[in-house]
Amino acid sequence: MKLHAVPVRASDMLPRLGRLVIVILGTLFLLAGPLPAAESDHGHDEDIEHRAEEQDKHEDPGEHEEGDTDLHEGESDATVRLSSRGQELGGIKVAKVAKVVVGRSVVLPGEVGFNEDLRVHVTPRYGCVIREMHATLGTRVEKDDVLAVVESNENLTSYEVRAPLSGRVVAREGAVGAYASEETTLFTVADLSTVWIDLVVYPRHLADVREGARAVVRSVGSPQSATGTISYVAPVFDRERRVALARVVLPNPDGQWRPGMFVRAEVSVGGGDQVTAVESEAVQRLDEKAVVFVPVGDSLFRAVPVTVGATGPTHTEIKAGLVPGDAYVAAGAFELKAKLVTSSLGGHAGHGH
Repeated sequence: MKLHAVPVRASDMLPRLGRLVIVILGTLFLLAGPLPAAESDHGHDEDIEHRAEEQDKHEDPGEHEEGDTDLHEGESDATVRLSSRGQELGGIKVAKVAKVVVGRSVVLPGEVGFNEDLRVHVTPRYGCVIREMHATLGTRVEKDDVLAVVESNENLTSYEVRAPLSGRVVAREGAVGAYASEETTLFTVADLSTVWIDLVVYPRHLADVREGARAVVRSVGSPQSATGTISYVAPVFDRERRVALARVVLPNPDGQWRPGMFVRAEVSVGGGDQVTAVESEAVQRLDEKAVVFVPVGDSLFRAVPVTVGATGPTHTEIKAGLVPGDAYVAAGAFELKAKLVTSSLGGHAGHGH
């Protein structure tokens, strides 16, 4: 058999080669399988799945863990568990919601001051030279005790400077050998058995704060407190500060109220009718909502959202959320709130020990 060479042009070979390349690439693609998705698409899918799971959780209220603090109106899902030992250490006390008279009150800032009726500036009667100084700063003196001996410049006669009242020396000026005029305050003696509590009354409270009103005075920075009454309300405003002055006179037999201390006073400004109320300490804040803890078992407490009304010196009105006779945590509510919040943040909600 004879073979004959058939001439083939380059233009005829190109279509055939193209088809061959396509077939080879298609075969490789089928053998390799689908390409992996891009990382961004994978992250997007996970995000959608996460959102779906979150939606399922919100749609199924039965899956909330104890300690959930996501409060909504009409719900009371936030719970915390605290053992009997924990309740004892936290000072947990349970009481019943009751009808009480809750008077309105306002809180006013103030300062402890001297009873100016019992503070005296001791000065010499004439210009003199100080010969003796018997009392020092802080000395307890009785009326007519000798505080100093001075010598008159007019006739060189010595005479005694005596305490005009019993009290403590709270200021002293001058020294032995120094000159003192009749305007020099050698000593300031104050009787600290009572003190004045001067309170700042802003214009919005002036119509409510009246003489005779009950005031609970609390020291700023220390636990001491005392109860008194408003004895004086200034009839004029301080022109610079644009406030008025109200005063409480407090007994101070132990000297615990020191002039210069800052205080806050809760002043009762009106009575009221009997309303559903709880002790003010029981009302806490969760998720910007007022709540009261109620026992739902030996070791379980639920934070119930409430609507509060007037607040008095000891009780707070409850307009909605609780009714008379309901048990609630009257003392130690802050301990439960702290336990609930920290447990929720730590992922172990509601399991107190």
